[in-house]
Amino acid sequence: MQHKSIKKFSLIIVFFLYCQSFIFGIEVKDTLLFMQQNAIPGSWISAELKLIEARKYIEINPEKAKKAAKAAELTGNKYNDLKLIASAKQYMGMADFYLDNPVSAIAQIQHSIKIYESINEKKSLSLAKIELGNIIGNTSDYQLGISMLESLINYFEEENDYTNLGKIYLYIGDIQKKERIYNYAVESFFKAISCFDKLHQDADKFYAMNEIASVFKVMKQYKIALKFYNQILDYTVNSKNIYGQGAVFNNIADLYKELKDYDLALEYFEKAIAVTKKTNLLYNLAVVYNNKAKVEFLLLKYNSALHSYNEAFSLINPETKSFLAVNILLNITEVYLAEKNIVQCNHYLSMIKSLISRVNDKKLLSRYYDIMSKVNMLENNFKIALENRIIYEKLNDSLNYEVSYEQISDIRIDYETRLKKKENELLTAENSNLKKNKLLLLVAILLIIIVFVSVVIVLVLKYRNTKQKELIFRQDTELIKKELLLLKDDHEIGQKELVVNVLRENIAKESINDIIEELKSLSLKGNESVKSSIKAVIKKLDKNTVDDTWEKFEKHFSKVNDRFYINLQQKHPDLTPGEKRLCALLLINLSSKEIAAITNQTFRSVTTARYRLRQKLGLKHEDVIITYLESMK
Repeated sequence: MQHKSIKKFSLIIVFFLYCQSFIFGIEVKDTLLFMQQNAIPGSWISAELKLIEARKYIEINPEKAKKAAKAAELTGNKYNDLKLIASAKQYMGMADFYLDNPVSAIAQIQHSIKIYESINEKKSLSLAKIELGNIIGNTSDYQLGISMLESLINYFEEENDYTNLGKIYLYIGDIQKKERIYNYAVESFFKAISCFDKLHQDADKFYAMNEIASVFKVMKQYKIALKFYNQILDYTVNSKNIYGQGAVFNNIADLYKELKDYDLALEYFEKAIAVTKKTNLLYNLAVVYNNKAKVEFLLLKYNSALHSYNEAFSLINPETKSFLAVNILLNITEVYLAEKNIVQCNHYLSMIKSLISRVNDKKLLSRYYDIMSKVNMLENNFKIALENRIIYEKLNDSLNYEVSYEQISDIRIDYETRLKKKENELLTAENSNLKKNKLLLLVAILLIIIVFVSVVIVLVLKYRNTKQKELIFRQDTELIKKELLLLKDDHEIGQKELVVNVLRENIAKESINDIIEELKSLSLKGNESVKSSIKAVIKKLDKNTVDDTWEKFEKHFSKVNDRFYINLQQKHPDLTPGEKRLCALLLINLSSKEIAAITNQTFRSVTTARYRLRQKLGLKHEDVIITYLESMK
C-alpha cells in the first residue's frame, strides 16, 4: 500500500513539473534535467525519469538509453514493480537492436512480454510485441516479423489507437523495403500516413513520406523521390526540425549523386553537415561526411575527400561502430591507392585488419582483399598479390552467388507476393460475394419479417376492428333493448291507464245508476212538480253516462296494436265484438278477475267467456291463449 501511494505521489509530481514547463515556457528537456538532478537515486520517480531518458535516446544514443533502462530495472527489482521491470527490459532490448545485438534484443523483449502477460497489461504487451516483430523482421525472419505485426492490427484498430497502428505499418514497410518488396513497402507506408493524418501527427507522417521517397530512389524513380523529399524538406524547415532537415539534405544529396549531378550533391551535403552539427548527432554527421567524401573522390578531389573521410572517422568510436569505421578506412585507402601512396595504404590496411574481424560482412572483406592485392601489385609482391586476389575472387564469387541467389529469391518473393496478392484478391472477391449473399439473405429475412409483421398488424387491427364493431353492436343492441323495454313499459303503462280509466268510469257509472234508482224511488213519493224536476235530473244524468269508454280504449289499443284486429278478423271473422274485446283485454295481460271488474261481469262469466273463446280460436288444451294472441300483433 505504501509503495502504491509513493507511485501515485511521484506521478503527480512528474505531471506537475511538466505542467510548469509549459506554463513558464521552460523546455521539457530542461525540466527533465532538473527532475533528474533532484530525484533521489533509486527512488521510483528516479526510475520513471530513467525510462523517459531511455525512450528519448533509443535511436540517437542507444548506449545511453540502455544504461538508463538498466538503472530503471534495478529500481523495479528493489520495489518488486513488475511493470517497471518489464518496461526497462523492453527499452534495453530496443537499445540492443540499435547496437546491432539482435539476439540480446529479442531475449530482453521476450522477457518483458512474459512479465506483461503475467500482470495482464494488454496495452503494454501489444506495444512490446510491436517491437519484437520489428526486430525479428529486420534481423532473422522477415515473414515471421511481418506476420507478428499484422496480427496486432485488429487490436489497435478496435482501440482506435492510430499512433501505434501507424507505427506498425511503418515497421512493416521498413521490413518490406529491406527485403526489396518495394510495391508492398510503399503501400504500407501510405497506410501509415493515413493513420498519422487522422491525428495530425505531421512528424510521423513526414517520416513515412521520407521512407516512400527512399523506396522510389532505390527503384530509380528519381523524380517521384525528389518530389517527396522536397515536401518533407518544406515541413522540416517550417517546423524548425533540424534533425529532419539534416536527414533530408543528406538523402537529396545522395539522390543527386546517383543522378551524377555531383555539384548539386556536394551543395546538399554541405547543407546536411551544417544542420547536423547543430544536433550533436555524431554518428549521423559521420555518415554525411563519408557520403560527401565519396562524391569528392569521384570528382578527383583527393585532398577534400581525405579531409572529409578523416572528419567522419574522428566522429565515431571504431570499437562500437566497426562497420562504418571499416567502410571509412577502406574509402581512405582507395584514395591513397589512387595517389599510389603505398605507405599510407599499408598504414590504413593495418588499421582495417584490426577491425575487420568484428565485421561479418563479405562485401567489406572482398573490398579489403581487392585493395590488398592492388597494393601488393604496386609493391611488386606478386605472390602475395595473387593469394589475396584468389581470396578476393572467391569472396566475389560467393557474393555473386549470393546476389544471384538474392535475385532468385527476389523473383520467388515477387512471385509469392503476386500469388498472395492474387489469392487475397480472390479471397476478397469471395468475401465480397459472401457478404453480398449474406446481405441478400438478410434483406430477404428482413422482407419476410416485414411482411409477417405487416400481416400480424393487419390481423390485429382487423381483430380489434371486429371486436370494436361487436362492442358497438352489443351496445346498440342493449340500447335498443332498453328503448324497447321503455316503449313496452310505456305501452303497458298506457294500457294500464286505459284499464284504470275504464274501472273509474264503471265505478262512476255504477254510482250514477244507484243515484238514478234512488231518485226514481223519491219521485214516486213526491208531487208532480217534484217528479218533473227529478225526471229532468235523471235525464241529465243519463246523458252524462253515455258509454264511450270502450270506444276510447279500442281507439288507443288499435293505435298501439294496429295489425291486431285486422289479423284477428282475417283468421277468425266469426268473432263477436265482445269476444274481440276479451281478446284485447287478454293481450294486455289482464287476469280474469280484472276483466270481470272492467266489464261489470262475474268472474264465472269471464271464465266461461274465455273457454268459449279458446274453442272458437281452435286452441288445444296445452296452447297458451296469450301467446297465440301475441302472434296476431
